[in-house]
Amino acid sequence: MFFREENREGYRFAIKQMSQLARVRDVFISKKPVKEQITWLYKQFQHPQAIMVLEHLCQVWLMEGQKDMLITFCEEMGFAHQQGTLDQELPEELPADKVDSAVEELLANYDQDLIIFYLEAFNAQRENGWDTLTAAIEKIGITA
Repeated sequence: MFFREENREGYRFAIKQMSQLARVRDVFISKKPVKEQITWLYKQFQHPQAIMVLEHLCQVWLMEGQKDMLITFCEEMGFAHQQGTLDQELPEELPADKVDSAVEELLANYDQDLIIFYLEAFNAQRENGWDTLTAAIEKIGITA
């Protein structure tokens, strides 16, 4: 519902992209009642080719809907950023002490599943991720 209520452009993007995959006109889906639209979208997201649309929607949701968490992480890590969007290249290494401190701060203020989701997404920005961040994610998962 975030997209329907907070980001109509993202919601229309999802309807349009998934309509193309399903080979139906997006106008047909858009005229359905909201509950039917969401149910239809959910079913369409099960399609293997929906992954790119889902990745985009997740990025938008994190950047717009979870901005405070992203800012907290960037601040704790010492990253140069603008409202949670990095102003610098991704570093080669993430110091374990900074990762631990950032994770502790996140755990004190945000939902654990949301933190894992975000850290996994951040870790995916680099091939094979960062060992220190991977270890922190595994540690959170163990305590879940």
